[in-house]
Amino acid sequence: MATVAKNRHSGYRSLMSSERDITTMNVSLPRTQKEFVDQQVQQGSFSTVSDYIRDLIRREQRALAREDLERKLLDGLNSGAATEMTKKDWKELRDGLAKRLTRRDG
Repeated sequence: MATVAKNRHSGYRSLMSSERDITTMNVSLPRTQKEFVDQQVQQGSFSTVSDYIRDLIRREQRALAREDLERKLLDGLNSGAATEMTKKDWKELRDGLAKRLTRRDG
C-alpha cells in the first residue's frame, strides 16, 4: 500500500496502517467529478486517488458514529431523572466491561 506521506490528515495514518484486508472497487463518475478527484491528488493533499476515497469514507464513518453517539446521549438525557451511582452500579459496569474485553480479546 502506498505511503500516506502527502496526506494532510496525519491522524489517519494509524487507521490506514491497520487496513490489512484491501480489496478493489471500480466506481463510475461523471467527468467533472473525476477531474475534481484528480485535482485533489495533484494538489498534494493525497498520495493517490485511493487515499482520497478512503479519506472520504472514513469521514462519513466518523460522522455516522458521531450521530449515533449523539442519539444515544439524547436518549440518556430523555430517559428520566438522574440517579446517583451506587457501589453495586459501578461493580456491574466494571464486570460488564471486563466480560466484553475478555470476549473481544479472547
